Amino acid sequence: MGRTDATHRPLGLINHAPTKTRHLIFELVLDTFFQENNLILKEGNLVDATFIKANSKQRKKPEDQSDPDATYGYKGFGYSATVNVDAKSKLIRKVVVTGANVHDSQSLLPVLVGDEQTVGADSGYVGKEKDLKALGIQPRIIKRRVRGKQHEPTPELTASQKRFNGLLSKVRARVEHVFAGWKTVFKKVRVSCRGLVRVSAEILGLAFGYNCRRYGFLVRRGVGFSGFLYGF
Repeated sequence: MGRTDATHRPLGLINHAPTKTRHLIFELVLDTFFQENNLILKEGNLVDATFIKANSKQRKKPEDQSDPDATYGYKGFGYSATVNVDAKSKLIRKVVVTGANVHDSQSLLPVLVGDEQTVGADSGYVGKEKDLKALGIQPRIIKRRVRGKQHEPTPELTASQKRFNGLLSKVRARVEHVFAGWKTVFKKVRVSCRGLVRVSAEILGLAFGYNCRRYGFLVRRGVGFSGFLYGF
C-alpha cells in the first residue's frame, strides 16, 4: 500500500475515490461512452508497457526509501504502466500500473477488458498465447528466435514468421503512439507523487486526458456520434 499522507499534493477528484472505484470511473465514463458511439470497433486490441520514472531516487537501504512501492527494473527506478489500446482508434481501454521490476507479460491478463477478439503484443509477451486462447482471444504476438540446444546456434526465424512479424509490427506501432503522446504532449516521463495507489491514480488521470484529446482529434477527422469513421 502506498503512502497517502498529507505531504503529497492531491490529484483531483479521481484520487479521492477507492482504487476499484477509480478504475470503474475510467471504464464506465470513457470506455462505455466510446463504445456507445462506435469509436471502439473491437476489431483488435494492442497491449504494451512503458517505463515511468519514480518521484524519488533509489536508496541502498529499504528503510530509507521515500517511495516504498517503486522498484528497480532494467530501464531504471520507477513504475511500469501497461495499456490496452483499441487498434483502430488508438483509444486506451484499460491501464495497469506495477513496479518496474514486474515483467510486462505478468500484466497482460489483468489489463484485458473481457471483450477482446484479438490481442497484439511484442515478443516480450511470448508464452502467453495459451492463456489468451483459453479466453477465446486470438493472440497476435511478435515471434522471436528460440534458443537452440547447448553448443548449437539459435535457429533463424522462418520466412513466414518474418512476414508475420513485419505485418504485425506496422499495426503494433500504433500503441507506441500512445506512449509518445504521454511523453511529448503531456510531458509525463516522471510521476509527481509516491506510492502505488497515488501513482495509479495519476496514470489513470493521464489516460483519461489522453483519451479526451484523442476523441477531439477523431471528431475533427470525421468521427461523429453516428459512428461514421474515415480518414484516420
